[in-house]
Amino acid sequence: MVRLKKEAKALLIDKGYKVSDEVDYELSDKYEKGLVIATDPEAGHTINEGDTVTFTISKGKYIVMKDYTGISYNSAYNELTKLGYKVRKYEKSDDDYKEGVVIGQSISEGEKQDPNEKGKIITLTVSKGVSITVPSLYGQNINATKSTLESQGFTNVKLSVLPSPTDTATINSMSINTVVKQSVAPYTQVNSKGTEIILYYYDKKPTPATPTTPTTPTQPDLPENDDDDTTTTE
Repeated sequence: MVRLKKEAKALLIDKGYKVSDEVDYELSDKYEKGLVIATDPEAGHTINEGDTVTFTISKGKYIVMKDYTGISYNSAYNELTKLGYKVRKYEKSDDDYKEGVVIGQSISEGEKQDPNEKGKIITLTVSKGVSITVPSLYGQNINATKSTLESQGFTNVKLSVLPSPTDTATINSMSINTVVKQSVAPYTQVNSKGTEIILYYYDKKPTPATPTTPTTPTQPDLPENDDDDTTTTE
């Protein structure tokens, strides 16, 4: 059973054994600082009254380095400084991660570190992102434009069909399967090739409604005045 040094020492002395003043200290995978994690002779060995037992005491648990890639530099910095590390920052451009995200570390994931070591240092490589100008895409063929953007490395290009217009002027001037609108304004600087770009277009041209010609109401026939049939009486 793992015990505190003071408790284990009292127990052994009570049974008639001696406890060495020399103590070994080791880091542990499981036990907190100050616990007895081993003895010499080892547990289970037969010893006689008056024999001396030497303790091995835990210096605390190892720090097992985690993988910080893919999380924000600020989050990684806060966590590592609480563990006693001095954090150095190295920035570089990266096509896959947005600005401020950790993309590398000088201490590998799973590596064990002594929590009591002074002057622990780790270097985090942090993405500066990329600076890409989104071009003007208006009037270009929708499928060709999508292919062009993807060949430039953009990974989140989407197509969206617009509802058909109803006014005659728009119908007469519209073209189908060409970019009418884009979600990211032309000449905008973006810092990630994963930026969503939606291309809007019409996929069919409706037939304009035929205007109806108003009809003129028919006037009824009026009776004619017959002046020749009028009789004058003298």
